[in-house]
Amino acid sequence: TGSARTALTINDSLPGPLLRWREGDTITLNVSNSLDEDTSIHWHGLIVPFEMDGVPGVSFPGIKALSTFTYRFPLKQSGTYWYHSHSGLQEQVGHYGPLIIDPAGPDPIASDREHVIVLSDWTFMHPHRLFSRLKQEGGFF
Repeated sequence: TGSARTALTINDSLPGPLLRWREGDTITLNVSNSLDEDTSIHWHGLIVPFEMDGVPGVSFPGIKALSTFTYRFPLKQSGTYWYHSHSGLQEQVGHYGPLIIDPAGPDPIASDREHVIVLSDWTFMHPHRLFSRLKQEGGFF
């Protein structure tokens, strides 16, 4: 539309970068929060220890502003997943990305080429205003 909009990116990328790991490995990921607010990463669909699930106030305290948190968990499954923030409405302004966990053994559906496609919506409306509208009138959009 030619309109400027601020986005929340991971490593200057929207969506965030593809994370690719292998089933059976143990992941250690140091996440540095350069924001002036708390953030988090939820590993959508992954079986992880509760304190690594990334839901502030439920399974961990969140990643404080200008600090680093270390996620460490074993990969117990393979498949295609995604990660996103569970802090405020950060996901809605760009804090999400794709995640692939390759099988520990031979890939049962190996192919010559693959493409990772991330589908998302974008709006120029501030996410808090959008959320408020959706709560007031479900059919507004």
